[in-house]
Amino acid sequence: MRSIVGGKRLLVAGALCASAGAGAPSAEGASSRSCAPVVNPYAGTRYEGIDLRRIRSVGVSCGSARQVARGAHRKGLGLTPPRAECAASPGAAGG
Repeated sequence: MRSIVGGKRLLVAGALCASAGAGAPSAEGASSRSCAPVVNPYAGTRYEGIDLRRIRSVGVSCGSARQVARGAHRKGLGLTPPRAECAASPGAAGG
């Protein structure tokens, strides 16, 4: 008798979780927008001439998506930001 009650509780809990997950929005359901590539972001380095392509944005502007793609790619390659970006950052020391 005890195992039947425990099984019913588990079934009810599973049904509640499934119904809660069914109503939640997903990233797959949102439409994405194709953005323009970032052309030659690494001028003067060994990666000169390589563009960042296939940038997609979901819920943000293409400008923001391109900026995130540029920063993530730079971080992945282990490159330091160009001098102009360092001076513009709020935490940069003036000198």
